[in-house]
Parts: sequence; C-alpha cells; structure tokens
Amino acid sequence: MRSAIHTILGRFAVLAVTVATRFAVGNTPAAAQPVPPVYGFGAASCAQFLADIAGHDDAAKNNYFSWSQGFITAANALMAREVGMVASLPGKVPIYDQQGFLIQLCNGHRDMDYSCASMKLLDKLRSAEGLLPILTDDR
Repeated sequence: MRSAIHTILGRFAVLAVTVATRFAVGNTPAAAQPVPPVYGFGAASCAQFLADIAGHDDAAKNNYFSWSQGFITAANALMAREVGMVASLPGKVPIYDQQGFLIQLCNGHRDMDYSCASMKLLDKLRSAEGLLPILTDDR
C-alpha cells in the first residue's frame, strides 16, 4: 500500500511542478515542450467554473475550491525549497475571501484555466505572507 501511495504522489508531483513551471515560464517558443494536461476541475475554464456554480447550492463551489486547495497545497510544498512556502493556507486570507478571489478573478478572465486562477490564488496567499509571487505574467 505504501508504494502505491508514493507512486501516486510522485505522478502528481511531476504534474504539479510541470503545470506550475508552465505558468511561471510562460508559453514562449523556448518553453514549448509538451505539458501534461491538468485533470479534474482544474481543466475547466473560468467560464465553465462560473457556469457550474451559478444558481447551484454550495456543492459545486466547494468541489472546485477543494480541487484548488489540493493543487495549491501540492504546488506550495513542491516549490517551497526554491521560493519559500506559505505556512498556513487559511492563515492571513480567510477561506471565504479565497473563494471570493477565485470568483472575482474568473469573472474578469473567463478564458483563463481554473488551474491558472488557482495559481494566482497561491500568489495572493504568498503576498499576504510577504513572499514573492510564482507567476510572472500579468494575465
């Protein structure tokens, strides 16, 4: 059982670092390498996220937000050595405000991937902790 868990975590780690690197470096010709797709809720566009949560109970919003928190946790932990780590995800930015940030960001950038919006949320959390952002684009 332990080796199966490590295999799964290893695969997720490679995916999270690859996706985070894609966002940090950008889609320039020098960085044009195959990027594994993002799966689950993170693969949706912000427009799809907003449509899914519109007029529904909190279940849809909570499912997307859970995905985001898992993605952020992995990216935060995997990149800690290089760029520092947010000690507590709900620390200085309350959970409700984090959800509101994602909704507001997606309202303004409907073509953005939800996974990119999640990375921008990580940068907001990093900023609240006095850490530099990971993303380099202004989208």
